[in-house]
Amino acid sequence: MRLQDIALLKCVEEAGNLDGRKRLQKTMFFLKQYGYPVANTYFIHYFGPYSAELAERVDDLTNQDLLEEKCDEPGNGFTEYHYSLSDTGLEKLPEIFQGVTEEQQSLIEEMAQEFVDLKQHDVFVLEMASTILYWLDWGMNWEEAVATMVRAKAVDKNHDNYVKAIDLAKTAFNRITENKH
Repeated sequence: MRLQDIALLKCVEEAGNLDGRKRLQKTMFFLKQYGYPVANTYFIHYFGPYSAELAERVDDLTNQDLLEEKCDEPGNGFTEYHYSLSDTGLEKLPEIFQGVTEEQQSLIEEMAQEFVDLKQHDVFVLEMASTILYWLDWGMNWEEAVATMVRAKAVDKNHDNYVKAIDLAKTAFNRITENKH
């Protein structure tokens, strides 16, 4: 099993559950930016950075009965997805986890804690902040990246979530920049 799959399973285990494909995509994008073992390629999509590879890996892990995906249709025209480890995943993950080095285990455990911390943010905050980080990674400066996100998302700069997204993106960008030096 690939290290990033083990890491994803461990992240979901630590979080207990994860509500939404969008939250999963944005959280894993942050972790990739932080330098964790997330080998997915991302491109900009309707709701910010998106990885078809990650979507495929989630489908594969679900088909292997390691991850459980539940769908709700609340009547608003959208389907809500909820993820957790399946009973098989809960049973097999300890053995799978023991198959990686202690250094990899430590890195994955650190990554899982970051995952849990990021999960606490509103999904729209994650969407806006990850979009800014995406454009920064593509070489835009801060002002250009924020302006591009604001135009794409039609965001009110006075909205509380906008302020939270800017704070999260700044904190993440500073962390990413420090790690590169």
